[in-house]
Amino acid sequence: MKKLTKNQVRVSTSDFRFAHGKSPRGFGGWVFEFNHAFVERAPTGSFAEAKKWAINRAVQLGTTTVEVCS
Repeated sequence: MKKLTKNQVRVSTSDFRFAHGKSPRGFGGWVFEFNHAFVERAPTGSFAEAKKWAINRAVQLGTTTVEVCS
């Protein structure tokens, strides 16, 4: 079985944009849903840092589906 790479992971912001009327950005506590199965909170920081964390976590979990929670 081939190992999952970071560029295979897609981070969707559609639920967040629907709930807030804007794209996620800035600093705060960010929460991500992996593979529509479970939720984890990223370390507090910028959205860019949290997104990188979520991509790395998705690779660890072997999933390509990540959603930013609203």
